[in-house]
Amino acid sequence: MLFTVAYRWISSIVYCGNPHGECNDYLLDTLKDFKEEPIWDKPVQNTIQLLYNPDMPFPQYNDTEYVKRQYIRNSRKEPEVPFLIIPTIEDVHFDGNYDFAVLAQSPNYTPASADFIMDIFREYIVEE
Repeated sequence: MLFTVAYRWISSIVYCGNPHGECNDYLLDTLKDFKEEPIWDKPVQNTIQLLYNPDMPFPQYNDTEYVKRQYIRNSRKEPEVPFLIIPTIEDVHFDGNYDFAVLAQSPNYTPASADFIMDIFREYIVEE
């Protein structure tokens, strides 16, 4: 997904998380100012903003806020991309007006009993 953000191919992302998971399988480092709105049980709006700073090493999670602010301040910033996270199935409401839908299948992590979801998903998309 970040590839499409970096190439400015998409202007927003709606992430429908696994309702039985924590819905946090994204990189905090990609969020604007390294800040995120916490995910609970309602949709949450975050913002992705990729940074480029060849003069400083990328900050680590445990670095001070000062180091992180310096990195952000001295970086070239890509455009902001709204990133809506929907953690529950009850809050998923689409009118069919979307450009792309992505479903990942991970054979090493997904049981074969879940394969039927791929067929259901195909009913709603045009594969290219």
